[in-house]
Amino acid sequence: MTNRGVAPPNPTTDVGKFRFAAGDTEYKPLDPPESGYGDYNVWSDAEIEAYLELGGSVARAIAIAYRQMAAHWTSTAATIKTDDLTYSAKDTVGNWLALADYWDKLADSEEAAAVDDVFELVAIRPTPDRPARHAEGSPWPNRWCW
Repeated sequence: MTNRGVAPPNPTTDVGKFRFAAGDTEYKPLDPPESGYGDYNVWSDAEIEAYLELGGSVARAIAIAYRQMAAHWTSTAATIKTDDLTYSAKDTVGNWLALADYWDKLADSEEAAAVDDVFELVAIRPTPDRPARHAEGSPWPNRWCW
């Protein structure tokens, strides 16, 4: 399966931020080669854009993507037994879910910080020792009516 995406990733876009934060930055040239695009190891640009649309932020999108990876490993993983050694790929599910929880907490803290980011405009009455100030781009001289 081809995971087509802009190559190299652009860290100024949300898709690029997702790629760098999630560690999906390695790519191979497409076959046939296509200028400016590559075949990434994990996600295509279209998948990342869908996660970003669902999550609303890069951190929330990564959490969704990691939960999707956990679901994939749950449904397709096998258990291998040989002599006294047992390996189950389903054991990785907990790791993917722990990563998703980390990114969810990060997204929650970003959202909480955004809620607290407020400023208010307050009118200040001019006095003899403090002349009237006006906002940039407003008409001057300022006509005060009290």
